[in-house]
Amino acid sequence: LSSSEGEFTFVDDGTEFFQIHQDSNNVILSSSINNQDIIFHGNGATEVFRVDGSANSLLVASGKKIEFADTGEYISSDGDDLTIAGGQHITLDAAGDINLDAGGNDLVFKSGGTAIGTITNSSSDLVIKQNVNSKDIIFQQDDGNEVVRIANDRKLYFYDKGGEHISSDGSELTIAGAAIHLDSAAAIEIDPGNGSISLDNAGTNFGGI
Repeated sequence: LSSSEGEFTFVDDGTEFFQIHQDSNNVILSSSINNQDIIFHGNGATEVFRVDGSANSLLVASGKKIEFADTGEYISSDGDDLTIAGGQHITLDAAGDINLDAGGNDLVFKSGGTAIGTITNSSSDLVIKQNVNSKDIIFQQDDGNEVVRIANDRKLYFYDKGGEHISSDGSELTIAGAAIHLDSAAAIEIDPGNGSISLDNAGTNFGGI
């Protein structure tokens, strides 16, 4: 096909419906009918995607994929859930901020399909939850050394999951360690309220105030 005008027009029973033309050596495909689509089919006349004329957008059919490099990297939707799959890594890189907005209130971290942790909005309280039973939430320095651990036994451990911890049973607060140092540039106040101060050694009382 050759056109000195650089334009090809497709007509059905006198009605123009599609046009191919060039502009500055760019090839432009256009639907000639207002708000109508250009539809692309695969095998068996199955729709893969369409250029939506009314929305001026690219609409991929449900269950079909936009693939990158190979079939292991793609974007797909089943009409409800969007899947972004990567053969190795997925990088989100923004010149500004990256916003995660979950209308269901949960951000779920998974490994191999297993939920490991969840960040939840609960009446505007931020809830961080460990999803695996008997596992902990661990905070580390940049070198991998553990700083603090929120353990499954409802204790807050320092340094590692050793003896030093803070815990509570709902009425009594326990600060435990091989040695406990109280260091203040000013005064240290111990106020038992209307009670007393008990001095124990290995669970045995030897005095009080």
